Amino acid sequence: MAVNPIRGAMVVPAISLVLSLLSALAAHQVSANPSGDPLVVEAWLSTAGPYGDVWSAKLAADGRLQLQVLRTSGEVNGVFQLTGIQMANLRSVIHAQSFFKLPAQITPTTVALHEPDFRLEVKSGGHVHKVALYSPEDLAKDINARRFLEVWKAVFAPLPVKPAW
Repeated sequence: MAVNPIRGAMVVPAISLVLSLLSALAAHQVSANPSGDPLVVEAWLSTAGPYGDVWSAKLAADGRLQLQVLRTSGEVNGVFQLTGIQMANLRSVIHAQSFFKLPAQITPTTVALHEPDFRLEVKSGGHVHKVALYSPEDLAKDINARRFLEVWKAVFAPLPVKPAW
């Protein structure tokens, strides 16, 4: 059986090309934050006052997210590492929803007790903005509530467990 010298010669450049592409992809993932501004997010939710679940997520600038869920039946804790692409997606949603322009409080006109209570704090670009959303089901048509919830969903999107909203 004869060896084809041309076919053998093509393997090394092909492997080199694949390695170059993987290296470029990794470099893109690391540099998914072109502004260089750190992004830090804290999310907190009480589903029903003292009778429900409490969710707490803390995202550090390095993409490390600490999650704690307290339930009457027990506690769940986890640490997750978001990729550069996941961080970039979150930044994109924060920007698209103009999170830093949301009012500090988003609540219905009349407030019932023990409704879901959401809190988000975002730090980026030298800005810190805290927003509270109370009883989102009563605010289904409120544009600010919808913008808040889009950012909320983006925070939890990379995780294997998420709150119902």
